[in-house]
Amino acid sequence: MTSGDDDDNNNNENDALNRSDSDKLKRIMAPRKKFPWTSEIRELLCDVVQLRLVHYNMSRIKSQTADEHIRQFLDAEVKNLWPPGWMQTRILYKESKVVHQRLTSADS
Repeated sequence: MTSGDDDDNNNNENDALNRSDSDKLKRIMAPRKKFPWTSEIRELLCDVVQLRLVHYNMSRIKSQTADEHIRQFLDAEVKNLWPPGWMQTRILYKESKVVHQRLTSADS
């Protein structure tokens, strides 16, 4: 083996170490984005959910349960009001539970 071969082996080992270090760095996640709820925003969300429940109750075709209907509405219509990564459907559901609890708990 020549000294050139040793250099190649060292370079390969260094490359492998650098790749594993960069893989570790890629796995570090940013802090979770937590939306600061205020009583006004929570009240507005509950108003919107209340209106949707009125719509659901007036609907003649009920292919979904109230729980499914609210979750789909929150996911498709309300969650999109926040930038990506800032809101989850389950948080919206939880924050509006005061309004829909009577109907959705009966579905479960």
